[in-house]
Amino acid sequence: MSQAPSILVNGIYLNLVEPLWQVIPSSGVLLIADWVLPEGSSPSQGKLVDLTMLLMTGGRERTESEWKALLNRGGFAVKRADIQEALVVAEPFEPTL
Repeated sequence: MSQAPSILVNGIYLNLVEPLWQVIPSSGVLLIADWVLPEGSSPSQGKLVDLTMLLMTGGRERTESEWKALLNRGGFAVKRADIQEALVVAEPFEPTL
C-alpha cells in the first residue's frame, strides 16, 4: 500500500492552501485542525506527535510563528493558533506586490 503524501511538507502544503485563498471570500475563515507546538523547550504532547510524524512520514508539526510564516505565503493571516485545542484560525488577505 502506498503512503499518502504529507500535506505538512511546505511545497505540497502551499499547493493546497493557495487555491483555497482563491475561493474563500474575504469574509471567510480557514480552520486547520492540527497541533500548534509551544515555542522553546517547554514540554508538550504535540512535540511527541512531531517526533512520530518526522520518523514515520517525514512530516512535522509547527509552532505559531511557523504557522504564521507558512500561511502568510499562501495569502492567509493567522488570527488564532491555539496550543490546547490544536487549532489554527486564519483569514484571507489581499497580498501587496
